[in-house]
Amino acid sequence: MTNKEQVLLESQAAQSSQLAQIEDRAEELLSKAKALHFNVWQGTGIATTEQVAEFYEVPIKTIETVLQRNREEFNSDGLKVLRGKELKSVTFIVKVTNKARNLTIWNPRPALRLGYLLRDSPIAKAVRTTSLDFIEQAAKPKATPPKSQAEITLALAQQLIEQEQRVQAVEARVQQIEQRSIKAIKIINLLPAPTEPAPPLTERDSLRKLINAWCQSNNIEHEKAWRTLYNELYIRDGFSVNARIKNSKATSKLELVAEHGKLGILYAIATEIFKVHGSV
Repeated sequence: MTNKEQVLLESQAAQSSQLAQIEDRAEELLSKAKALHFNVWQGTGIATTEQVAEFYEVPIKTIETVLQRNREEFNSDGLKVLRGKELKSVTFIVKVTNKARNLTIWNPRPALRLGYLLRDSPIAKAVRTTSLDFIEQAAKPKATPPKSQAEITLALAQQLIEQEQRVQAVEARVQQIEQRSIKAIKIINLLPAPTEPAPPLTERDSLRKLINAWCQSNNIEHEKAWRTLYNELYIRDGFSVNARIKNSKATSKLELVAEHGKLGILYAIATEIFKVHGSV
């Protein structure tokens, strides 16, 4: 007995999981092991306990014992006990004795579960093997058949069409941007000329503009650039911004530099190390 068969015999969870996967093929799988005739009643195939016992080649008492131990699972599978009017309705379909007050009927799913529980029945073993083989085959990935030349040509044509559509979309976007640019230029050209000249940049403004541009282009933090610049001022001119700012009323280090007339030197240093060397 294989490990999978052993699990199927002993685990109710494994039995229910497997039945859920092959429920619609239960009758087919049973018939692969041995012929079992199901009569149609209310749209469902049914068999009696006697028929099921004959199929698995075990005594009826054995089935009744298994049924008693696993009644909840069998009931959930659709096993029914007919009485009264329902019992009378099947007397024309299956063999029922006149004295019978009830009748247990099996549809394919509980009949298949029974095969998972009967340990010593050769037919039950065949049912388990067939079920496991079916699950394994169903789980295997199905090989994709090779494409014909026509299918390959069609796929390539579809790719070319999609590529052409993407190119057209990009061209349309570019054209839209160009039209907006032309419109913006026309609006700017229609603006009146300024009545006053723009004020020139001061050294302080030029210094800030230089450092801002350099930091953006090199992805460097402004604080690091200013720290490097002030350190270079101390090395070249002996002017320590950090030491003087402690006793100064200046609101910023740059204002302190300007108060001491060092702004021109600082700008010259910044122009040299940022523009020429390009690194901090």
